[in-house]
Formats: sequence, structure tokens, C-alpha cells
Amino acid sequence: MTEDAQARGGADVPSATPYEIIRERILQAQYRPGELLREVALADDLGVSRTPVREALFRLEHDGVLSRSAKGLRVRVFSIDEIVAVYDAAIVLEAEAARLAALRRTTQQILTLKRIADQAAAQVAAHEDPLRLMDSWHFQLWEAAQNPSITDLLSRLSAQLFGLPTPKSRFDYWQESVESHNAINAAIEQQSPDEASRLMRRHMEHGRDSAARLLME
Repeated sequence: MTEDAQARGGADVPSATPYEIIRERILQAQYRPGELLREVALADDLGVSRTPVREALFRLEHDGVLSRSAKGLRVRVFSIDEIVAVYDAAIVLEAEAARLAALRRTTQQILTLKRIADQAAAQVAAHEDPLRLMDSWHFQLWEAAQNPSITDLLSRLSAQLFGLPTPKSRFDYWQESVESHNAINAAIEQQSPDEASRLMRRHMEHGRDSAARLLME
């Protein structure tokens, strides 16, 4: 692990804000837990002034993604208990989001959820990393719930889970996630709120337990 966050390889979306770029890099583990993020270096790397970078870092600290140390802001290092606590809160909200999505989703929204799930399944079958699509599916489900407060809270909670170890090489883990997403999609399409909520709770509990096991390895 390097002490300072240096310029990383990989393409960032040109129109993305510094907050979105830094957040995405943490998600992709380009900035590792405990790594120091320096405002000046990030501004040079992103080709922007220090002000939007400072605002992005402050927002990420507010999200719980970064923690302040004597040298500055670092990517937060979570204990297993903290991870479980974040997951437990997310489980309640995700289950409610799934319930609301089953009641409120539009035809276009269910089509979007199914399309993303199909794309993720194709990546898993090709033994590619489906993490971005998995996250996109969750975000689209929050949107289908049509509750801005739930979307905001889940965005902040999910940000705290960025950088966690994921079993990228474990085909069975990702395959189970694909199957869970498909089952939840079916419940939402059939407008079965209780079933959608139950399936989402089970799906999130599996993610929590897998993350905890990996952190203990």
C-alpha cells in the first residue's frame, strides 16, 4: 500500500465530478483502506482546482468513506463489527426498497432491472467482474422504490462498503447473486411486495456474511 494516492491507470468518465471519480476509484480498490488522499495530488491528477477536490473529500468523509488522521484524510478502515453494523442497516432499507419497488415500479424500470441483470449474468458466465453492474442494479431498484430518502441513505451506506474484499474469483458467489437478482426482479415484476422484500433481505444477508468471512481470512 502506498502512503499517498498517486495517479491511477484506467479511464475516468470525462464529465464525472471529482466526488464521483474518487468514489469510483475507492469502489474499484484503486485507493486502498488506510491510504492517504492528498488534496494537491488529487487536484493535479484530476486536472481541477483544489476547491472541488476539497469539497469531494469533505463529502466522502461525511459519507463515512474517509476518516481523518493526523496527516489528513484516509480511506476508512472498517472493523468486522462496523461492517456488519453497516450491512444490518442496509438490509432493512434494501428490503423496504424492494417492497416499495414492487408496488411503485414502472414498466420501463422493471425492463431496466432485467436488462442489467442479464448483462451481469453474461459477465459472470464469461468469468468477468460484474461488480459495477451489480451495484447499478441496486441503484436502479432504489430509483424504482421512488423514495428519495431511502435512495440517499442507501447511497451513503453503500459508499461505506466500498473497498471491501469481494470474492471476485469465486464463480459460485457471483452466480448466486445473479440468481438472487433475477428472483427479486420476478417478484417486483409480479408486484409481490412481501416476496420481493424477503428475497432482498436474504440476498443482503448473504453479502454481509460473505464479507465478514473474507475479512477474517
